[in-house]
Amino acid sequence: MTGSDQQTLIQTLVRAHVLERALSALRPEGLPAQLRGPLPVSPGVQAALVACARPDGEPDVLCLRRASPAAALAMGVSAEQLAHEAFGSAAAAAHGRDPGGVPVGVSSGLLGAVDPPGTMVEVMAGVAMALRMRNDPRVAILVDDADASASGYWHEGLNLAAVQRAPLVLVVDGSRR
Repeated sequence: MTGSDQQTLIQTLVRAHVLERALSALRPEGLPAQLRGPLPVSPGVQAALVACARPDGEPDVLCLRRASPAAALAMGVSAEQLAHEAFGSAAAAAHGRDPGGVPVGVSSGLLGAVDPPGTMVEVMAGVAMALRMRNDPRVAILVDDADASASGYWHEGLNLAAVQRAPLVLVVDGSRR
């Protein structure tokens, strides 16, 4: 990684931190009751940003949980788009039907998380296996929380990725909401 690449990564980390702090401060205002409260600024986001920093510019495949949207900055999503997603505005990808969501763009390498908790490890293990079978140098990166690791799905997906030698990077964020 060149000095310029390192500088860009540091700038992205700072932008992600500032953006999540700003969204956290604005979040309680004007949102439905179930969405109020601070947006956690997570060290897992920083790990995902570092993992996404590829010198060749080819984006990896990244899946974020709702509490860590700022890692999408490393995938080329603008801060403005993240704000639209966080507040569920009409300019968001879901056109306001999913307030607090994470931008999804399969072509850009961003996947949205699904419920129940822990199942995304299985999905991302499949994505990683597909990348490996295509001899694609990219990896699948999942930012998940510690609560998801309590499910059987999570362990099954992790075992599948390990047995298949799938290029899966799993970032487990243990920070509490």
